Amino acid sequence: MRLPDNYVTNLYTDHKGRVWILGYQSVSIVDFGVRTIHSFDIYDFARHTFYSMLFDICEVQGRYYLASYGGGVVVLDSAYRLVRNLSVQNNLTAITTAKIIPYKDSLLFVTSNHGLSVVNLSKNDSVQNFYESDGLHSDNLEEYSGAIRNNIIYVGGVDGITVIDPARLPAVLPPPPIYIRQVTTESRNSSQDTSNLLLSALDIPENVLQTTIYLSAVDYQNPTRSLLQYRVKEQEGDWINIGTRDILPLTGISPGKYTLQFRSANKDGLWSSRPVELYLHFLPKWYQTFWFKLLVIIFIAGLFYTFYLYRMRQIWKQQQIRKDIASDLHDDIGSTLNTVKIFTHLARRDQQKEEYLYRIEESLTQASAGLRDLIWVLDDSGDTVKDLAERIKRFAMPVTQVKEISFDCSVASAIMEMTVSKPVKRNLLLIAKETINNSIKYSGCQHIQVSITDVKDKLLMSIRDDGHGFDTQDTVSGNGLRNIQNRARQIGFTASITSSSKGTLIEIQG
Repeated sequence: MRLPDNYVTNLYTDHKGRVWILGYQSVSIVDFGVRTIHSFDIYDFARHTFYSMLFDICEVQGRYYLASYGGGVVVLDSAYRLVRNLSVQNNLTAITTAKIIPYKDSLLFVTSNHGLSVVNLSKNDSVQNFYESDGLHSDNLEEYSGAIRNNIIYVGGVDGITVIDPARLPAVLPPPPIYIRQVTTESRNSSQDTSNLLLSALDIPENVLQTTIYLSAVDYQNPTRSLLQYRVKEQEGDWINIGTRDILPLTGISPGKYTLQFRSANKDGLWSSRPVELYLHFLPKWYQTFWFKLLVIIFIAGLFYTFYLYRMRQIWKQQQIRKDIASDLHDDIGSTLNTVKIFTHLARRDQQKEEYLYRIEESLTQASAGLRDLIWVLDDSGDTVKDLAERIKRFAMPVTQVKEISFDCSVASAIMEMTVSKPVKRNLLLIAKETINNSIKYSGCQHIQVSITDVKDKLLMSIRDDGHGFDTQDTVSGNGLRNIQNRARQIGFTASITSSSKGTLIEIQG
C-alpha cells in the first residue's frame, strides 16, 4: 500500500475503523482489514488550487470536516465530494485553521492563529468568535493543542491553555443598535457640528470642504469589536466596510441628494437587518445650479443664433450686391452695348459714318468707365472715404474741364480713413455721378463743389452748383430726384434736395 505523500500531518480513525492519513496535499483512507488504500486530493475551485496542509479532521452526522492551512474548513460528504468551504466569508476568525473539535454533533470548535470559532451545525453553520479579549489565554492557538474530555474543551498554544465549558457559552446576541451621534461640516473659515441623535436629514452648504459623520454602535458586552458598514441608497451598490472605526469622512461629494445607510454587526458577524438612514443634501455652488446651466445653454444658443443671423445677413448682403451688380451690368453696360449695336448697324447702312462712329466711341468710353467703377466697388483696398472722393474726382475732372467748369472735392481730415461698406460707396458714387452729370447738362453752372464731412457721427456728402436751378416738382426732374432718393434709402441714408435760381444743393446723410 503506497501513499501519494510522505508528509503526514495527522491520523484519524472514523466510525468504520478506517484510518485517515492527512498529507501535505492529499488524503489517504486505509482499511487494514482488507488491506486497501484510497487516496484523493481536494481541489479549491475558488482559488484554482488544491487544498493543502490538512492539519485535522473530524466526522459529524455523515460529513467530514478538515482543517486546512490557508483554506479554512473543508466539508466533504460521505462519498468524499467537496460540499462547501467555511472561511472568513462565513465569519471564521481566520483561514489558517488548525484544530477541529466536535461537541455533541452540534458544535465545532475551530482553532486558528487568530482566535477561536464555534460553528453551530444545527443553526445553518452560524459562527461565534472568541479572542483573547473574551478570555482566551491567547489568540494564537497551536495546530496540535486541542482536545475534548468529559464534554470540556481544551485548547492551547502560546502562553498556556484555555478550558471551555460549551454549556456555559453565551447566546448569540442581536446586532448592537447604531446611532448617528454627531455630524460636523468644515469650510475654509469655520466649522459647524450637530449632536442630534434623532437627526435624519441635513443640508450641506456649498462652501463645505468636508463632512464628517460620527457613529456609535451600542454593544456593552464587547464594544471594541462592533463592525460598521455603509452604502449610498441611490447607487444600489454593495455595503462598504468601515470596520471598527466610528467615523466616516466625506469629501469631494458632487452636489445632489444622497441617502446614507448604516448598519452594525456584533462580534459574531451578525448584521442588523434594518439600517439607519441619514438624508444629506449637498447644495450646489452658484455655477452648479440648474438655472446657471440653463442660462449658459441659452447664452450659447443665443450666440449660435446670433452667428446664424449674422451669417444670413452677410449672405443676404452678398446676394444683394450680386443683384445690384447684375442690375448695373444690365442697365449700364447692357444698354450701352445695345446702343453700340444700333449705331454699328446704322453705320453699315449710311454713308455718313463719322457721326455714328463718334457715338460708338462715346458709348464705349462710358461702358469702360462704368466697368472700372464696378471693379472699384468690388475692390477691398478702396473702401475708405478718401478712396471714394478720389473716385469722384477721377470721374468729374475730365468732363468738367471739357465744359470749362471748375470742380472741387474736399474731405474732412478726421474721416479720410473711415471705412465704408461696398453698398454705401457704390451708391454714393452713383449719386455723385448722376448729380454732377445733371449739373453739367442742365444747370448752366460755372462751379461744382463736393464735400464729405461728418455731422454728429454721421457721414454727410454735399454736392453744390451755382447754376440756375430747376423746379423740383417737374415730372422729368422728379424722376431723377427719385432715383437719388431711392439709392440713398437703399443704404440707410437720407437725401435732401434744395434748388433755387442761385444753384442746387443735394445732401446725402447717414
